[in-house]
Amino acid sequence: MSNEKSIEQKVLDIFSTILKKNVTTKDTKLSLNNWDSLKNIELIFALEDELDFEFTEAEIEKFNDVEGIIKLICEKNAT
Repeated sequence: MSNEKSIEQKVLDIFSTILKKNVTTKDTKLSLNNWDSLKNIELIFALEDELDFEFTEAEIEKFNDVEGIIKLICEKNAT
């Protein structure tokens, strides 16, 4: 499994756990009824813990879909 696929699966698993909904596609958007601001904070902390880095405020402001978050994490991993 490629690094990007591994990251994608980790992110989808975290989203599924936090949102208590089976998130299987990176097309999931922030407009989900159960993805509110509190869940967004939980997701940020869970992602940071799992991936062992911190997001900046500017990066967090861009959290509006799973695909964008996966791209951001892959970019951070490349540096």
